[in-house]
Amino acid sequence: MGMKGFYFSFDSLLALGILTASLLLVAQYSNVQNTGFEANTVDYRGAGTAGKDAMKLGSQQSFSAFNESYRQELVDQTVMEESDLDRTILDGMTLLWAARNTSYTREVAEKYFDRKIPEKYEYRIQVNESGRGDILYRTSEMPEDAAAVASISRLVSGHRIDRPSEGFQARARATEVRKNTTQIVSLPAMGYANENGKLEVDKKFNITNPDEIYNAVMYLNIEYNGDTIVEQFKLNGVQKKNDYSIIHDYQDDTALIKFNLTDAVQPGENSVYIRFKGDASQSQPTDLQPGGMLRVKYRKDKVRIPDSRLRHERIYMENLTAETPGNGQSGIFKVESFEIPENAEFINATINLEARGLDSGNCGYDGGWFGPYYDWDFKTIFNGQTLEQSCASGSLSRTYQLDSSDVRKGTNVFTVYLESLGDTFWGGETVSLYSDYESDDSSYIDVYYNVSDEQLRFGQIQVTAAEEMGGGIEEPKVYSKEFEYTDLASTEVYIAQRYSNTVHLEVDNGSGYTNIFTSPEVRASPTRLTVDPSYFNLEGENRIRMYDSGPDIVKFYPESTFKWTVWVPSQVGYGELYSNQSAAVQDAQNRLEDTLGPFVDATGISTSQVSTGDQPYIWGPASLKLVVWDE
Repeated sequence: MGMKGFYFSFDSLLALGILTASLLLVAQYSNVQNTGFEANTVDYRGAGTAGKDAMKLGSQQSFSAFNESYRQELVDQTVMEESDLDRTILDGMTLLWAARNTSYTREVAEKYFDRKIPEKYEYRIQVNESGRGDILYRTSEMPEDAAAVASISRLVSGHRIDRPSEGFQARARATEVRKNTTQIVSLPAMGYANENGKLEVDKKFNITNPDEIYNAVMYLNIEYNGDTIVEQFKLNGVQKKNDYSIIHDYQDDTALIKFNLTDAVQPGENSVYIRFKGDASQSQPTDLQPGGMLRVKYRKDKVRIPDSRLRHERIYMENLTAETPGNGQSGIFKVESFEIPENAEFINATINLEARGLDSGNCGYDGGWFGPYYDWDFKTIFNGQTLEQSCASGSLSRTYQLDSSDVRKGTNVFTVYLESLGDTFWGGETVSLYSDYESDDSSYIDVYYNVSDEQLRFGQIQVTAAEEMGGGIEEPKVYSKEFEYTDLASTEVYIAQRYSNTVHLEVDNGSGYTNIFTSPEVRASPTRLTVDPSYFNLEGENRIRMYDSGPDIVKFYPESTFKWTVWVPSQVGYGELYSNQSAAVQDAQNRLEDTLGPFVDATGISTSQVSTGDQPYIWGPASLKLVVWDE
């Protein structure tokens, strides 16, 4: 028994020694494996995962991954058609490569895969077909000693096999166009001609490069007293005071009148001079209500397509002079507006105000026990918030800098009162809101903003049309609109009212009414209001509703106008293959004319064509290969 016990003890010791040696060997081996090889394995897995994810997404996502402007550029400048935008990224890249649109193939690859592959990795993407490999794009040359390399391939297929492999393709671009368009110049609310006084209005506007002006009318919406509605009306120095028709007239109260100015509006700068007369026997002064507007329809030559995001607009206010001879009591009010598109980036806005002839007597107005009391001579209001109300004498210059906290998207409203408010006046014999339409010593609004990339349309132009809302003299007024075109750039509403108190504008796109605009204060409604296209349903009926929270006598005229602007392409991409060059060019010109439609005439066309002989069109399956590495 003792010998047997010793035997087992020796055997156990021997086994223990062998096990210990094995564990030491495994530990040493494990230490070897945890050096560079293990790190390379991790890097390889990271590169492989990045490549697989990128290729999987590229084989699933369509060209909707890019913004609308870039998609349109691909259609206009490459072989791609609208329907090709539904292709996957990989399939679309192969199509571009096959058509030898190499620069766009490279650009698509860079734009897409740079966002999918982490910055720590380099990569290249190539197409392999019939034993050849073409590199579509690469971030850099891959070194021979790259730390980790992973490659992923996907099969792709190309054009239909029944499509010819040789022939000619052509595209066309309108280098100059003549478009039919409508321009509306608003005359916002302004006044006054008090008692037996007069109100003089000087306004300038510009019609740029018209080929033919075929209709021009001006509406004046006047609150008046006495027998004379308009005492003077001159356009470019030509007397037109009797050349109007009365559309709506409430005797010695309000009137909407219409001037036919087709034969008087001229290309370039135009100037209008209007003089209104008050009536000493009446307490109500003469002024302009919302609804004054000049509407010009014309064909426009040499259309320039904006290529910058920055927009700048200087809006000169009318040069206004109120005169009340004898005992004085003149005064002026003026409403002006400007717009910031919903998706624009506001930069800054400046209001400059120049007034002349402010009374040198006591500041403000004191009506006694039963009259109003005002302790200021001028008051400025922006979007319902008072900017300033102060005493003043003689000439006045003011500049207001507006920031993003002051300005809102959509319509912004500025109102100025000079020695008047409502039907109370306390100025001298002459008060002026000065503007010469040229210098900085004028009354104006300067606005700067950046439009979004979506509003820079490659190879497209804007076309504008307008129509009266119709119906009766009513409140509320509801107008229905369906759009023929789904690419809407902007819309505007021009309101025309009998009296105006607090205007509300709403839009129903089928899901209920949404408020777009409410007057920031009483009697501060501009003629022009903007509505962002996003509020409309472009595939169904829309309703625009206007109402006023004033008394029952407030009504909207049927001459209230809706104006809209659409995008129209001015280019077409490469078309089908033709056996001869002239047929391909003619096809491109025909497609361009069809695209421009009735709005636009191409007065200059540039065409380019390519021979498609011996192009590497993909007749059968090929593969796209993505190689990812870590240097």
